[in-house]
Amino acid sequence: MDDRANGGDPMSRRKEEIPGARKSALLLLSMPQATAAKVLAHLDEDQVAEIATEIASLGDVNSDATTAVLDDFTKQWSKRAGSVSGGLGRVKSLLELAAPERADTIVAGIDRRVIDPPFSWVYRVDTQLLVRTLAGELPITCAVLLSFLTADKAASIMLELPSELRTETAVAIANLDDPEHDLVEAIEMGIKEKLGPNAFERQYRVGGVDALVDLLNRSDRETETSVLDALGSLDEHMASEVKRRLFLFEDITSLDSRAIQKILASVDMAKMPLAMKGVGDDTVTTILENMSERAAEVLREEIEVLGPARLADVQAAQAEIVAVVNRLDAEGEITISRGTDALVV
Repeated sequence: MDDRANGGDPMSRRKEEIPGARKSALLLLSMPQATAAKVLAHLDEDQVAEIATEIASLGDVNSDATTAVLDDFTKQWSKRAGSVSGGLGRVKSLLELAAPERADTIVAGIDRRVIDPPFSWVYRVDTQLLVRTLAGELPITCAVLLSFLTADKAASIMLELPSELRTETAVAIANLDDPEHDLVEAIEMGIKEKLGPNAFERQYRVGGVDALVDLLNRSDRETETSVLDALGSLDEHMASEVKRRLFLFEDITSLDSRAIQKILASVDMAKMPLAMKGVGDDTVTTILENMSERAAEVLREEIEVLGPARLADVQAAQAEIVAVVNRLDAEGEITISRGTDALVV
């Protein structure tokens, strides 16, 4: 399955030359992790094993390859379902039919910033490259840029900024009040010039063990087991590495009390009785000991009242709580040691 033996970057070839399993891997990696996990759960064991191996072995992938796969998927999907398209041309043609005498005036009044909002290109630029560029900028420059991004994207960039600049940028954001259009335009042009044209043709970092671990952490236990078994038959060392880095619901017992309490305060407690069905006594005891006496009593009663539960439902509830653990880890609220150590705060 490895194309490297043929020479050159296997991901730089045209889309029709990309093997099917690799296309599937790239498509899954282009989705939100939770969505990709649901798709993976519907595939048979052989397909999951082949795609999982591709994901784990991928490194830097040329953006052309990813774009080609997504374009191909979009074309295939459009054959199965109705599609629509927008844009200024579409608006103008509709207006010329509905209100021909006012069409030009209405189109001229459309705010181009809504169609192409400031800093929309940031999502195509490597975060580390952008951070290195912003490191030499004024806090107000960073504040303006971050203010136009989604909260998740802005946070991921801000966390990478030097400590002092991060603090000053936070203050600048708090004091920012509807910046003038000319200022926004000047800042945007200045940063784009410093980044250079090559910044928008970057190599996307996708795949690898980290991506596979993230995907499996959002999958059900059956999918996780089948992937690890199949991966073990193909590459025992890689399977061991993936297994070592997975966080399971039962791993909560290895957390510090403060971390467990942080998780309990962040999860949907309505899911906890179902998640705790069938787990070991150690896990139950650890969780109950980190709750108030009254809350622990209520949880015990809810577990008893719940009665028998479908394994798939239990695993789904556990996966939701594991997802919270991973989110808290990503946000720096807790730290998951991916080695042999337990979780630490």
